[in-house]
Amino acid sequence: MDEYNPVTKAPKDTCVTVFLACLKHAGIEFDRIEIAVLKVWEQSQFRLGEALVTMLAGSLVWEGGLNAVQAGGQPLDMGDVRSLDVCEELFFKTNWTMPNFEKCREIFENYQRRVKWVADWDPTERLSEWQEMVKGVEGDIENLDRELDRISEMIKEKIKMGEAVLKQLDENKVEMQRQIDGYNLEIEWAKVYLEWVRDVNSGNA
Repeated sequence: MDEYNPVTKAPKDTCVTVFLACLKHAGIEFDRIEIAVLKVWEQSQFRLGEALVTMLAGSLVWEGGLNAVQAGGQPLDMGDVRSLDVCEELFFKTNWTMPNFEKCREIFENYQRRVKWVADWDPTERLSEWQEMVKGVEGDIENLDRELDRISEMIKEKIKMGEAVLKQLDENKVEMQRQIDGYNLEIEWAKVYLEWVRDVNSGNA
């Protein structure tokens, strides 16, 4: 752009001019290399470009700095037209600035609610509630223990009754076997007696 050429308008770069003069006076040879950091095509883009290159890059040099136009700001320079251009660009010519602010506000409000909840949280209240829950659980455990003991005693009694029944069945089995053996013996004697009677009757005939 013709409006800004560091070569043709070098005297306006006070700090750069003095610095180069000092190097030359000290006999130090140097090469001056100039490159375009950011290309712009319209006059209004120049201020935005410089703001991007200087402000966003962290350059806040304003008193005798290396910038042709003071970067950053100072108490007497708060009305810099570049700031107005940047504000206009951010707030009126984009569709993402305000939604971004709204999203940030929602996140911040959500964070504030969480902080307030933590600040207002009363652990003693919940502690009492938890203690009551623990007491209830302990009572349930005691009831279960008593019920298990009762069931265990019932099972033991049933086992004893079953053992007694089995013992009685064994005794009955032995008695029945003894009776069966007696009946078998009587049957054998009856057979022998019948044979003897048959033989006697056959001889008499």
